[in-house]
Amino acid sequence: MLGLTPTWRKRLLLDRLRSETAATLKIAVKSGAAALITDLGARLIGLADPTWAVVSAVIVMQANLGSSFGASQQRLVGTAVGAFLGALIGSLVVFNSLVLGAGITLAILVCAALRVYESFRIATVTLAVVLLAGSASPWLFGLERFIDVTLGILVALGVTVTLWPPRSRSELRLVLAEVLAQDERLYAALVENHRQGNGALEAIGEARAAVKRLLIQAQLLTADIGREPPSSQDPLLASLVILIERLQEDLLSMECRGAAAGAEGLHRHLEAEIQGLVEATMGALAALGARLREPRRVVRVPELNGMACAVGEGFDRLRAAQVTRNYGLDEILRFTTFLAGLQKVAAELDALAGEIGKLAAGS
Repeated sequence: MLGLTPTWRKRLLLDRLRSETAATLKIAVKSGAAALITDLGARLIGLADPTWAVVSAVIVMQANLGSSFGASQQRLVGTAVGAFLGALIGSLVVFNSLVLGAGITLAILVCAALRVYESFRIATVTLAVVLLAGSASPWLFGLERFIDVTLGILVALGVTVTLWPPRSRSELRLVLAEVLAQDERLYAALVENHRQGNGALEAIGEARAAVKRLLIQAQLLTADIGREPPSSQDPLLASLVILIERLQEDLLSMECRGAAAGAEGLHRHLEAEIQGLVEATMGALAALGARLREPRRVVRVPELNGMACAVGEGFDRLRAAQVTRNYGLDEILRFTTFLAGLQKVAAELDALAGEIGKLAAGS
């Protein structure tokens, strides 16, 4: 695994801080607004104590609707389970420590049966509060807590939708476009590394680290989209993520192959064909990134299949002319696997172009 230079680590840190600053400011303002609105709303409708409502609003507040919806669902279900069981147990048996312990156990088992594992904590906390503080009127106390939580959740979702509305899908497209931009750098460095013999390892490490960070962002955004109301774009976006992840695997294989290649070798006999495919591939990466950023923009994507075939046919001619007999087995293996990597990347980009075209047509 390639290490990052101190300079690149600093650049990554600064880039991460810049990208996180805007998100931090948004979530801070939205959380404050949710707390303010919930407190005012609770007092307006006459809730005895707005504490639970405000806490719920702040806890479930996230940057995107998908994240907020997921947190809201878990908290609402957990509160309902805890409030119901607490009220039921409190109305049937006299409270003692044994009852409290048994109730906590039961709440966790019920949540597990409902497959809402992230609700364990809120369900047990709610049950304990109902049993400990609502013994005089457990059903009323449990209902009040559920109303508190519901109010906080509704306010949080409302703030999420209206204040800096969620843009998970458009953000995912931009992140994937940036992945392709970094892949363009990575691809160029890998080709250079193959030709010059380990001459571009630092550039490869920089691009690889940037791609890794972006793919993590893409995975988080994909999870957010899965929690939002469905859209016709979702299957296409999911397919794009899979194809781009597969593209990284092909680029990784080129990295492994190129690391040991020398500056002299068989590639000199197919310089024109390889150069044509490399330039077309980099052009395709740039064009596909542009189409992801602006789906309605008309961008010409180079046709790669023909050039990839030309490279394969050129190598077949070299073998027919017995040119390969002048090289050792290691050199032939390095070269053929490098060619295979170029062809796989080209094929992956052709498939990616088709999916991006469908996405653009549906925008």
